Amino acid sequence: MSFRFVEDKIVYGEEDVPKFGELPFDHYVLENWDIASPKSESEQKADLVKAWLELGSQGRLRYHRMQEAVWSSGEVKLPEVPTGVPKNLQTPQQRAETGNESTSVMWVRTWYGDKDIERGQADAAYAKLCQHVGEDDEQFIKGNWAFENDERLADNIVAPTATGVTPSYVQELFNRYPDVLEGGGGLRGNVVEYIESGRMAGKQHFMMIIADKRACETGAVLLLAIDDFGKMMPQRLRVKAGAVHISNNNWMDGQGLNENFLEGEEGEQDYFLGDDAWTSPSFRIRPEN
Repeated sequence: MSFRFVEDKIVYGEEDVPKFGELPFDHYVLENWDIASPKSESEQKADLVKAWLELGSQGRLRYHRMQEAVWSSGEVKLPEVPTGVPKNLQTPQQRAETGNESTSVMWVRTWYGDKDIERGQADAAYAKLCQHVGEDDEQFIKGNWAFENDERLADNIVAPTATGVTPSYVQELFNRYPDVLEGGGGLRGNVVEYIESGRMAGKQHFMMIIADKRACETGAVLLLAIDDFGKMMPQRLRVKAGAVHISNNNWMDGQGLNENFLEGEEGEQDYFLGDDAWTSPSFRIRPEN
């Protein structure tokens, strides 16, 4: 591998980038790309990613097996790519991240100011939020799966999430990383068995930690559960900035956000915010800091 670190992110070299055919979504593109379509490349890609996600984990398993077949003989046997089928729907860096890393959490900043608040003020508010969230040097606010300087992910509506409506920034991230839900580096046997059993269908598969306007201004951070179809699940939480690491650790241990709700409950709920969401549960960081 020929990666290097730039600040807190890994930047991969050319030799670390999977060739076309070495990621599962590549095989879906090969099967479904319409070279005669009047749509632009970006429009057709967005349609394919949406359909890819709608397959769910079980439906995508077939393409993971195609990926495995590329490597199974002991040598890489890449598929033939017809003329007109694009091989560059992701950047080399995105492909390298997908093939060399795996994650079930993303940290996403979605607020960069508005007509009343300049970008510099929003940046200062975001920096304060990161200080409170990262008091234990949490890694999820760093690295390649932290998106903190990308206004294409901005949520300019700045309204509470609505059940059944997946935010646009979620779809944008899946457009960049269509293989992220199962990972692009190959599936372990126990994961394949779990997918085949159907036990994960419609269950939380991923978590996004959202630094939106309310989070930056009040310290109440939004947690979104994402199912294997790439959809936001009905249960969303707002937690104290200093308690985000607890929710993240719980998710790493297999506890979905829905376990914080009574049966039948849904919506965006405040979770033990108290009088001041800035006050850390450990009291090591105070609101004035």
